[in-house]
Amino acid sequence: MKSASCESEVVEIPSVYMSLVHEGVTAIAKDAVNTLARRIICRGPGRSPLPSHLLVLGAILADLLKGAVYDPARPCYRPMGAGDFTGAAVGYHAFRSVLDGLVAANLVLVDRGWLDPITCKGRVTRIYPAEGLLNELAGMGLTPANWHCHFAKRSGIPLVGKPIQLRAGSTYDRRFNKLRGRPMPVDMTDAKVLSLAAQVTTINEVLAKQSYDGMAFEGLFRGFNKGDDSSFNWNMGGRLYAVGGGYQSIERDERKLIRINGEATAEVDISASHVTILHCLMKAPLPEGIDPYFIPGLDREPVKRFVTAAIGNGRIPVRWAADAIADYGEELKKSPKQGYTGDLKKDYPFGIIKAKVSEHMPLLKRIGECPYGWADLQYAEANILIDAMISLIDKGIPSLPIHDSLIVPASKSLEAHNVISDSFFRSLRVKPLIRVK
Repeated sequence: MKSASCESEVVEIPSVYMSLVHEGVTAIAKDAVNTLARRIICRGPGRSPLPSHLLVLGAILADLLKGAVYDPARPCYRPMGAGDFTGAAVGYHAFRSVLDGLVAANLVLVDRGWLDPITCKGRVTRIYPAEGLLNELAGMGLTPANWHCHFAKRSGIPLVGKPIQLRAGSTYDRRFNKLRGRPMPVDMTDAKVLSLAAQVTTINEVLAKQSYDGMAFEGLFRGFNKGDDSSFNWNMGGRLYAVGGGYQSIERDERKLIRINGEATAEVDISASHVTILHCLMKAPLPEGIDPYFIPGLDREPVKRFVTAAIGNGRIPVRWAADAIADYGEELKKSPKQGYTGDLKKDYPFGIIKAKVSEHMPLLKRIGECPYGWADLQYAEANILIDAMISLIDKGIPSLPIHDSLIVPASKSLEAHNVISDSFFRSLRVKPLIRVK
């Protein structure tokens, strides 16, 4: 079985991550695990399941019940390569033994994943509880509605086994299609890595203690990029990613339904984050309090697309990219706008956008000479938001990161606004434009 180490890119929604970090803590849960374990694992009379098998089975049952809470029930997904269990809460061989036993007993269904090692695209394995399993567990007193009463996260293990992850720089195929950088090993004995990991683990521990509606919190990891670059020193990329995509993968309208500890939430966003950071680093700060993407006579949409392309590619684009055209068309299909065709080239002629944006932001004309690329800007942005998250934790306020924004309880949105602004100013000596959505 190939390792699905690119799961954050290929996971489909809706599904829930099989974290394997829970264990049965009540007599009902322990009895159910023991009963099933004797049937699916033990071969012959008088034999007892190993403690590792009981641990794995309890963890699998908890995750399957967690997914079945939704209507309709959601499967669990899990990368299945042996390397994907390094640092995990359970071992690879014990997991495969228990899972194979569940499959043989027709208690779960497995839709095996696949991965193209060249493009790093594929589909992660999904695990579905059979109706018979859910019925049997219900007969023992375990249901999706009460699973959290009978299972708890194991103490002494981190929520995320690999809090720091690293990839090489992207490459291109013969047709100039961008290929995501390959995963690279991380030396977990390195002092800097240990410090970064401790920071992520602290954030995960705090967020794991909160209750959520409209999402499941499976933990965060910090993903660094361009690990094969000669100047790499844990200073490229570094964003916080939800394991498997999680809440970061759902549409903005759905994110509005997220509640933290029973309270409605708001999204506090750094407007035009990367372009603001770039101007600060280049000692050409933009006027405070003004949206950098606002140009009289132009919609914000094409301005943002143009600037994002220029910064991402390190040069002024010469035409609208094919993916930008496709994305724009899909967006207009979902949310049609009167007077717009859905064709990016027709709605926003590239030559006009290029001329006006270049005049509005002269720094872009020198983007090819700029020593800062997208990975540097992501790193600066990530540090600012992580600093803000830790400051909010000190104030007793949980927050969920979405790259250039934080989801916070609505009653704390103003405080989060001020904390993010202060973190940005400490880093770059400029107050950014921040919006609460």
